[in-house]
Amino acid sequence: MHIETITPPAIEPVSLEEAFTHLRIDPGFTSDDTADADAVETMIIAAREDAEHYTKRAFVQQTVLMTMNDTAAPWAAVELPRPPLIEVQSVEYYDADNTLQTVDPALYYTVAGFVPKLVFTSDFTKPAVYARDDAIRVNYLAGYAPLVSGTSESEVIDYTANVPRVVKAAILIGVQL
Repeated sequence: MHIETITPPAIEPVSLEEAFTHLRIDPGFTSDDTADADAVETMIIAAREDAEHYTKRAFVQQTVLMTMNDTAAPWAAVELPRPPLIEVQSVEYYDADNTLQTVDPALYYTVAGFVPKLVFTSDFTKPAVYARDDAIRVNYLAGYAPLVSGTSESEVIDYTANVPRVVKAAILIGVQL
């Protein structure tokens, strides 16, 4: 099994201003101070990635691709690493002719939990799959779901609103000069 981040988080769970406050740096920097800002932004990313690796979780919405070969695939239920799960976007496989096929979403559902699962319905028939390491592909959104507010004309999406405060605090601890 292989897990890959296809689309990283659009923003970090900790802002540059929050990191500057944590580091006791004056956040009123000018364009001449972009080297400091760039260094702190890099530390924020590194601290988030380290925390995600340690916890085996995704914090801010990101697209994840899990691939596996047919022998590794438990066709009844598949655990989806890097919770929390927001939604499965697609389940695909390479058929016996090595042509990519998409599984009808009506043939699977997800089960929430510490490690969410993709479960195939009783109507699903295990397909003949081509022998390759990435024969089965599950594309999904992971991370704490963003908070959407406002109207359809002026919708506001806050990608960090549901990230636990303790996670943000741990990331700030990881941001050191």
